[in-house]
Amino acid sequence: MASTPGVTFQAAAEPAGLVDRVLSMIENRRAIPVAGFSAFFLLVCALVSATKLMWYDELNTYLPAKLPFHDLLAFFGQALDVHTPTASIVLYASMKLLGDNPVADRLPFALGFLVMSLAIYRFVARRLPVEYAVAAMIFPAASGVFYYATEIRCYGLELGCAGLALVCWQEASDGRRRAVAIPALFLSLAAALCCHYFAAFLWIPLGLAELARSVERKRVDVPVWGALILSPSVLLLFLPAIRAARGVYSPDSFALPGLGHISNAYLTMLAPTVAPILAGAVLYFLLAPKFSRPAPELSPPPLAERVLAATLALTPVFGALASYILGTYVYRYTLYAIAGISIFLAFGLCRALKGDRVAGIALSIALVGWFGLKGATTVHNAMAVNGGLRTPLAAPYQNSEWMRALEGSSLPVAATPAVFFLQLAHYAPEPVRGRVVYAGDHALALKFDHADTGETNLFRYARLLPIDVVEFNDFVAGHRHFLLAAETTYSNGWQIPALIERGARLRLLNRTGTYWVFDVTMQVGRE
Repeated sequence: MASTPGVTFQAAAEPAGLVDRVLSMIENRRAIPVAGFSAFFLLVCALVSATKLMWYDELNTYLPAKLPFHDLLAFFGQALDVHTPTASIVLYASMKLLGDNPVADRLPFALGFLVMSLAIYRFVARRLPVEYAVAAMIFPAASGVFYYATEIRCYGLELGCAGLALVCWQEASDGRRRAVAIPALFLSLAAALCCHYFAAFLWIPLGLAELARSVERKRVDVPVWGALILSPSVLLLFLPAIRAARGVYSPDSFALPGLGHISNAYLTMLAPTVAPILAGAVLYFLLAPKFSRPAPELSPPPLAERVLAATLALTPVFGALASYILGTYVYRYTLYAIAGISIFLAFGLCRALKGDRVAGIALSIALVGWFGLKGATTVHNAMAVNGGLRTPLAAPYQNSEWMRALEGSSLPVAATPAVFFLQLAHYAPEPVRGRVVYAGDHALALKFDHADTGETNLFRYARLLPIDVVEFNDFVAGHRHFLLAAETTYSNGWQIPALIERGARLRLLNRTGTYWVFDVTMQVGRE
């Protein structure tokens, strides 16, 4: 029987019963659960992607990727967006290779998430029975972080780079393939920063873990420290854009500092995992009396790895505290905390249950079942709203009653809020699309919404992207009669109270769920 470093299993000449056969198969054929989960994960991602409309943040990545490559670089070089160009460059390359469709567009980001999951498996399997590694691998998919596996944004790529960095550090620490592991550690950390600047918080857990390792060994591993210290040098490429973006986007940002981000981060990430963890616990307690299979002589993971897992799980705390200096933070900036949580959970659960392999199986079954159920529910709900699979994606959106109200008129269409405008301008039928504008104003946005991030985004995007963004005052002065389309999930849009304040007459033409269409007439002399 194959063995796991640090773990000694009781030999069994003839596996007795189904449980022992399953345990033997998992231990000796490790590729089966890994390949099975990978295929299932990508299937769920493909189905979710096929039924999911792009929204504002995804279009922020997608639209630059549709530009000629030199314009794409100019878009980010001029700091027209606060993010790095990496996600758009990856998407640009993907569209050249795979075409432009909802599944292919999201594939690179799903693969990044999967790379993180496989890296977690590899990290844990080096120290614990493989069943715990499988559970740790599945855990992120069952968490709230899975949402970002099918988002055309930088986060899936960043998660993949973070996962690779953990494995490379472990390989180098164990003295395995150091000639490859140390350069790969440097490259994976540099690549993570190229995906998102807040990947810099990865250096806290890695630095503390390497410090613990140095103290334990009583000597410094110079090559590993060199990789950690030198990898942030990649930021020199982005310094001009960082400085420009900070000056433009930091004031009045929606992502303001606050300790409330800490609870929000853990609730968002971990609340979806409560049900499968409880189900796994129930399943284990039903199986344990008869089928318990502890792993004797279980060695604890190295101190440095426990420090790494614990501090990586705490990165939302570090991010929220640092936000008072940096001026901005939201929980998704440190999504890689889920890797630390997954590893720490596996380490702690294995120690508490003395390596009982049945516990790992019970948790894995509950997690993968929950992931499948959650994915099926997401796809079913999305199909009911967006179409996909059986009907063209966005057909229900384009054929909705509120869209018919827009099509039934030849008037200009002002869309609000900013997050709705990009989606409407992208998915509306051609006769409507050409009439959609965003009428923005920084002062009015601050007055009524207390944030002007949307105004900042759209006015800057319009310099290179094919979107129609105009000054609010100029628009109402030039159009006494127009339609206003509002999507009210998060905000009614500051334009509505601003128009009312100016004495405009708003007549409701259609209300379909959260979508409102108004006929707006400006009063003479009041615009």
